[in-house]
Amino acid sequence: MRWLMWLVLLSHALAMAQEKVIGPVQIYDTVYEHVDPGPPFTEAPRAKEEWQPPKPTESERKAGFIVFTRHEPFDIKPWSRPKPEERLTKISTFAAQGQKTNLW
Repeated sequence: MRWLMWLVLLSHALAMAQEKVIGPVQIYDTVYEHVDPGPPFTEAPRAKEEWQPPKPTESERKAGFIVFTRHEPFDIKPWSRPKPEERLTKISTFAAQGQKTNLW
């Protein structure tokens, strides 16, 4: 529910910024005297991937994605395609009691 409130407040602030409203603007519990809309967002250029992804298995096709990993986590982009040797068939992790580990 908190994320919904953030989304509403952020969209309200962005709408006001696009209208070049000077302020004051309140976002969550902070009041800003001026909101600068800033430059327009432009996506960074995509690296060229010269390989074809492996053909999905039946379960991957049903899920809609192929699970894969790379040595460098920052090498995985939303538009990235897996190489056949990067495909995973199982995800597992080990953590000590109280430790939190993210897998994505």
